[in-house]
Amino acid sequence: MRVLFTNWHYSMMGGAQTWVYTAAQALAALGHVPLVWSDGLGILADKSAPFARCSTRLSDLEPWDVVWGSHQLVGRVPARTPRCQIVHATQNQDQEAPVPGLDAYFAVSEEVADFLRHQGFPCAGVIRQPIDTERFRRLEPPRPWPPRVLYFGNYQRWVPLAAEACRQIGAPFSVCGGPKDDEGRRWDVERALNDADLVLGQTRCVLEAMACERNAIVCSGWDPDFDYGLDGFVTPATYAEFRTTNLTGNVRRQLPTVDGLIAEIRKYDPSLGPALRALVVAHHAPLTAIQPLIQWTVATTGQPFAGMA
Repeated sequence: MRVLFTNWHYSMMGGAQTWVYTAAQALAALGHVPLVWSDGLGILADKSAPFARCSTRLSDLEPWDVVWGSHQLVGRVPARTPRCQIVHATQNQDQEAPVPGLDAYFAVSEEVADFLRHQGFPCAGVIRQPIDTERFRRLEPPRPWPPRVLYFGNYQRWVPLAAEACRQIGAPFSVCGGPKDDEGRRWDVERALNDADLVLGQTRCVLEAMACERNAIVCSGWDPDFDYGLDGFVTPATYAEFRTTNLTGNVRRQLPTVDGLIAEIRKYDPSLGPALRALVVAHHAPLTAIQPLIQWTVATTGQPFAGMA
């Protein structure tokens, strides 16, 4: 089947772009034909070239059987085939706002699903973040105390607090990510994760760390106007709680402080690694995560779809 993905700017190394990359790669491995339409191409398009055709011109990608859209761009695809939108967040509504008139809407968390319903858009299902569990795996064993702490992500509001917390407890500290691709971001993030023992971040960053059997703390720096950010240390119990908001740090509604970060870092327990990875494998392996999309596609198009559970 030919599946058209949309992404407003398939260039930068970011979460929504990696979502498309991971799902498209999984489809290609099953023999499907992923296509990516975007207003801008860059490193993600280059990395996708072996398995997905990418273009800024929609006519270059015709024909397709179904549209799995992200961002407002999906509304510009002609309604010749079934179209759905995967809504990634309740923030950034200039890009994330649901487009009226599509055939279905999916959410990445229960929080986003509630948001969609409140806006009058029935939610067809929750799509957990797809994580490549072959790429993201343990390459190096975690170390005993003190852990090497990595602040991982492009939203870096809390880097100074995290650096000070690590200084006070004598934990090595580093940063991976940044506002732009040439300001701290890197492609081989699986290596950065394996060079660390404990990761502070949000959303995909936390899940990729867990897949590498690393401890993680949900610490979101999405927007300076939000009065939250620190949900805390991830365990099998807190994972179930934190994922309801896509691990964006707004379950417990508390702001990070140096003392609060120190308290979370002191929970470091490298023995949790295998259990954390097991959660990602069970819930976020790509074909598991996108099953609701696959089932909707089969029901809507009437065509068989390799990979349907």
